[in-house]
Amino acid sequence: MNLAVHPKTASAALAELAALAPESRLGALTINPATPNEVRDILIHTCVKGSWDIREHAVVKAHYRRQNILLKPTQMEALHEAWLDPAHFGERYLMAVKRYYELYFVEGESSIHEAQKKGLRAAQRAADQVSAEKLLEACHRVFNR
Repeated sequence: MNLAVHPKTASAALAELAALAPESRLGALTINPATPNEVRDILIHTCVKGSWDIREHAVVKAHYRRQNILLKPTQMEALHEAWLDPAHFGERYLMAVKRYYELYFVEGESSIHEAQKKGLRAAQRAADQVSAEKLLEACHRVFNR
C-alpha cells in the first residue's frame, strides 16, 4: 500500500486496504521494497511449510530488531500464525479496522471536512470583498510571521 499517493484520510486508507485481495493484505502491511528477499521468502512460504525452523525464526526476529522493533515471543507467534493463513488474517484484519474506523473516525472525519468546507466558503466570501493587492498583502503577513 502506498498511501502517499492517496488522500490522507482514514476512509481512503480503509478503501485502499479493502481493495486488496484478502491474501495480499498481510504482505502489503509487512513487506516493502526494503524487506530482504530472505525475510520475504520466509514469510511468504510460511503458509506452505507450516512452521519456521530455528534459523528462520532468528532471521525474521533480527529483521525486525534492525528496524528497532523488538518483538516479544507472543508477538512473534502472532506474526507466524498470521502468515500460516494470510487470507484469513486479511479478512479478520479488515473487519477489525472497519470496526475501529466506524467507532473512532467516521464522526470526527466528517465534522473536520465540514469545518474545512465552512472555512473555505468564509475565506472565499472574504476574498471576494477585498482587492487582489490587499489579499496578497494579508497572505504575505500570515505566512511570514
